[in-house]
Amino acid sequence: MSDIEKRLLDAQEIIHGWIGSKPKTEIKTIDFGALPNAAQKSIPHGLTSAQMARVVRIWGIVKVASGSLNVLPMLPQPTAAYNTAIALSLDTNNVLITTGIDRTSMTATVYIEYTAD
Repeated sequence: MSDIEKRLLDAQEIIHGWIGSKPKTEIKTIDFGALPNAAQKSIPHGLTSAQMARVVRIWGIVKVASGSLNVLPMLPQPTAAYNTAIALSLDTNNVLITTGIDRTSMTATVYIEYTAD
């Protein structure tokens, strides 16, 4: 995990705070790896159905080969007119990233935030 990602998670802890001795929210980190070439790629997220019901936010960081970072999702949804966009979504079992053009030189880390038990 990069220093920027660690600071992002630290900031989330400060912003969302705690209830008693438990955090208000929990964040699951998914190393998504390389993005797809004008396609959709899925990676299992491992959340239970109870955790999925409490998801409040999903976001990610894309690392470009040059070292720069971008935040996911990059809207609008990829279409023929907006083929440079990168879409980020969840289904019951997977994190899904869809690209409109070749993004295989980029890697992503995805964060799923859900309310604590």
